[in-house]
Amino acid sequence: MGRHINGGFDYKFWFGVQPSDDIKLFGGCDASEPAWLWSQEDIPFIKEKLKTLKIEFKKKFKMTYRVFMNKIKQKGYLSSSADAETNTGLWNDMSKLAATIDLGTHIKLALENEDYINVDYEE
Repeated sequence: MGRHINGGFDYKFWFGVQPSDDIKLFGGCDASEPAWLWSQEDIPFIKEKLKTLKIEFKKKFKMTYRVFMNKIKQKGYLSSSADAETNTGLWNDMSKLAATIDLGTHIKLALENEDYINVDYEE
């Protein structure tokens, strides 16, 4: 389950929680599967999608995406069967949405430095 994106930026899909079709949520175009292409014109769409997803995260989980990501950073891991907080369905649901937001953020950041990005990814 080590799916990666390589090309305009490098990214590893979150193990066990992130479907590889998340890439399709952020516009761009299917260059020839499994590849994807974005240009500067896609930035407004990506920003709006990220804004919508972050609002959804806060409404659904009563916590911001940033707070959740800081919790992961403080713990030093995404989940553990020995950790009562992370070993729940709720945490798994938060992880899935956070992974989607994280991917969109990586796409946006890469486009801020390039005219376009073209990536290959493992499904």
